[in-house]
Amino acid sequence: MKNGNRLRKLIFIPLLFAISAAAAVGQETKKYANGGVTFEYLPAWELTEQSAADSQQISLSNKETDSQILLIVLRKQVNSKEPMADLKKQVVDPWLTQLISQYKTGGISVVREASTGEISGQQAEGMKLRFFWMTILAVPRPIGCCSANA
Repeated sequence: MKNGNRLRKLIFIPLLFAISAAAAVGQETKKYANGGVTFEYLPAWELTEQSAADSQQISLSNKETDSQILLIVLRKQVNSKEPMADLKKQVVDPWLTQLISQYKTGGISVVREASTGEISGQQAEGMKLRFFWMTILAVPRPIGCCSANA
């Protein structure tokens, strides 16, 4: 169960950061509590969730900052020497691959970079996505300009 506690700790690190930020600013918060998961978040964030028998997916999105936080809570025992690496392969990597595929289908290139940092005194790992797209506009030439014989 030690690994399970570590997993919960790592899942809630970003939430602790969000809670700390809200408390520091002194803003009102909303409270989420479902399936043993409880946290507070700022009203500017929109919350959606999907639950299944073995997992819960909670998404917080903020249109003003074009930001998203996704929490995936698995409700099964993880028996592994490296539970976080295994869960990353089983849950995070497929989700990121699907997300990036959706953007590529829309003509947007995505560069994926590993990101690490410290949140509330704990080391955290994540992924930074950079989005690129190019729009080419056809600019009409003025009449009499740039002819093939000029």
